[in-house]
Amino acid sequence: MPFPQFLLSNLIWTHDAVVSRRQLLPGTDRNVDLGSMSRSDTHEARFRFQLSVDPLARYNVVDPGTYEFTVEVVPRIAIPH
Repeated sequence: MPFPQFLLSNLIWTHDAVVSRRQLLPGTDRNVDLGSMSRSDTHEARFRFQLSVDPLARYNVVDPGTYEFTVEVVPRIAIPH
């Protein structure tokens, strides 16, 4: 299911609560906090992406459904493509 309202946003590295790392060494594991599930008073489950900002538009909260997404890791000095 496409989700065009979602804006490109930074995830947060697990355990550090930072957006970027000085280095990622080959062969090492690093994790990001993708998000969490929550239930409202109506008991409807929703997924909330854990982003570096908490957007007022709430585009980081999605209703139940099937979604496909891509996580892209790029160096800070990368040229956008």
